[in-house]
Amino acid sequence: MLKVDEAATHAFVQVVGKLRSLRRDARISQAALSSRVGVRGKTISEWENLRLGPTLVNLTRWSDGLDRCLVVVGPDGKMLLPEPLWLLPGETRDSFELRRLAGPLKRRRQALKLNQKTLGRLVGVSGSAISYWELTSIPPRSIAQIVWAQKLGCSIALWPTDLVLRETIRALVEGWRPDSHSCQAAVRDRTQGTVPYRARG
Repeated sequence: MLKVDEAATHAFVQVVGKLRSLRRDARISQAALSSRVGVRGKTISEWENLRLGPTLVNLTRWSDGLDRCLVVVGPDGKMLLPEPLWLLPGETRDSFELRRLAGPLKRRRQALKLNQKTLGRLVGVSGSAISYWELTSIPPRSIAQIVWAQKLGCSIALWPTDLVLRETIRALVEGWRPDSHSCQAAVRDRTQGTVPYRARG
């Protein structure tokens, strides 16, 4: 069973509360936001009041509708980036968002020398579930994404989309290396048809 502790619950409630506050501050109605996100009219209300939990894809869309982006933050407080940094040919934005959240956690697990089965025990799921999450073939529930990050010493945060874009560009300029793969390799990939990550909208 998924090991949802008080810290994970608090983190999830904080994300939801922040999204609710952002909508109210921007004076966007729940109906208007529902249209942006692509869900029925009452869904935003149900999410905001914690009567219904959004899927991870819907949580990323909800965030995007308010010009925010879910990010993985490492123990040092810095955003952890996906590899490659680009939106790949044929990759949907939803798929990219899932990869952007899963990729850094996979590398973090590998850096800590944990196998999927061991991490699964810490999270409260099977090793197969961790494999599916890392491959983004079956994404975790929103709360499970938070637990997964926390068990690796990371967190899931809500950052302004323009800040995420600036940090991504800065990483490219500085020749970011997630491990042994240089940023230059990603640039070479771009010439072969990939598209760089950019803010939605």
